[in-house]
Amino acid sequence: MNPIDPFQGVPTPLADAMRARGFAALTSVQRSVLDSESSGRDLRISSQTGSGKTAALGLALASHFLADAPKRERHGPSALVIAPTRELAVQVADELRWLYRGIPGLEIAVVTGGAHMGRERMQLARRPTLVVGTPGRLLDHHRNHALDCSSVEHVVLDEADRMLDMGFREELEAIVETLPSERRSHLISATFPAGVRRLADRFQRDPLHLEGTQLGAANADIEHVAFLVRPREVHAAL
Repeated sequence: MNPIDPFQGVPTPLADAMRARGFAALTSVQRSVLDSESSGRDLRISSQTGSGKTAALGLALASHFLADAPKRERHGPSALVIAPTRELAVQVADELRWLYRGIPGLEIAVVTGGAHMGRERMQLARRPTLVVGTPGRLLDHHRNHALDCSSVEHVVLDEADRMLDMGFREELEAIVETLPSERRSHLISATFPAGVRRLADRFQRDPLHLEGTQLGAANADIEHVAFLVRPREVHAAL
């Protein structure tokens, strides 16, 4: 009797990349994306840090990228991921690069505050398939006509709760207004307070809610350690 393939349902290029990366099986949130009737739906994913949500996002968008011929009749990216910080944007892009490395012609660009605007404009001029960026920098590039959002078919708000906490509501709403009305809009958040729900309700249509980890519950794979130090010893302790 053949054992059940832990990557059953994962497109072959992504399954190969996950095995090469050392994955033995999918996490709960990754499996929920595959097992759900998510095709063609707006997704609202609740999942804690450390639960594999970036790879889950990659799985959710995989069919779009596998069907997307490189630079086909588009003037800009076909997918946009918005993240609250430069560090998270770089992390998301790095994760998606190894996951999608088997998809020919897929190029990922990162645009964030604090980076060199000229170099980012050169990246965008190559019409990357996917752009990951922070709200303010994405809006800057759009207003300066370096980022054409007319071809965006998928937009993702990653860690939406953090973005609202950091005061990015106006930038998020301004970016969403630049996107085509016929698109899929996805939202990932560890928590869904009232402000996040209101934001999601404004830009999503009949979303499918997928729960990777229970709202408010810490991920079991993360160990929390605290050290008490005297104020004058902080730098030495670090």
